[in-house]
Amino acid sequence: MPPNASRPCASSPLPPSASSHVEGDPPNDPPGPMDKVVFICGDIRDLVLEADKHIEFLDDPDALTDDFDGLNEEQVEALKRNCKRSHKALQELCHLIPNFQKKIDEAEPEELSEYYAQLQTGANNACSDDLNRIWDYLADWLNQSQLRPSPPLTKDKHNNCGICHDVTGYLLCPAKFDWDDPEVRAKLRAGDEQYNWLSSNHARAFYANYKADPEDLEHGFLKSSLLVKVYKSIFTSPSSAADGC
Repeated sequence: MPPNASRPCASSPLPPSASSHVEGDPPNDPPGPMDKVVFICGDIRDLVLEADKHIEFLDDPDALTDDFDGLNEEQVEALKRNCKRSHKALQELCHLIPNFQKKIDEAEPEELSEYYAQLQTGANNACSDDLNRIWDYLADWLNQSQLRPSPPLTKDKHNNCGICHDVTGYLLCPAKFDWDDPEVRAKLRAGDEQYNWLSSNHARAFYANYKADPEDLEHGFLKSSLLVKVYKSIFTSPSSAADGC
C-alpha cells in the first residue's frame, strides 16, 4: 500500500470491530489487488462501522432502534442490507489483507485513521488503473463488435462519444427510455431533467445482446458480452478478452 494518505479519515474512537466475529486468521500472502475483489464505495472506516452495526443487530435486534427511528419499513430494510453487505465485504478484507483484523481491533484511533487512508488510496489507485486500461480497449472492442459504430470510435478523441454517439448513446441509455424515438434521444442529449440518462443503473450495455425489457429489468441483466470482456481484461488478461462482442 502507498505510504502517503490522500484521503484522511476521522479519528474518533471505534467500537470493538465486527471483524472479531470473522472465523479464521487472515493469510500471510501479499494483499494483492484489493479493490478488484472488494468494491470499496466510500470510506473503509464507514464500512467497518456498518459491519459492526450488522453484528449488533444480529446480537440484539433492538440495538439499532435509534438508527431506524424516523425510517419507513423500506428504508429500514435498505439500511439492514447495507450493513449486511458491509459485513460481508469486511470478511473478505480480513482474508485479503494480512493482519487487517488485528489492526482494526487493537490499533489506536489516530493510527487507524492513517491506516484506512493508505488502504483507501491503494484501492482508488487500483480502480483508476483498471478504468484507464478499459478506456483504451473499449473503442476497439465496439468497433469490432456487431454494433459497428459509424463513425468509428477512437480512444484518443472524446468528441462525438458517450450519449452523443448513436452506438455508445444506445448502450448508455437506460432501459426505461426508448432510444429509437428521435425525440427521446434529443431530450437525453439535451440534458432534459425528465430524461436523465444517469438516473438508472439499467443501461442497455449491461444486458444480453444489449436489449432490455423495461417491464422485466432483471431479465438478461449483467449478461452482456461487453461486461464479460471487461471482466476478462481485469481479472485474467487483455488477450483473453479478444473474442468479439
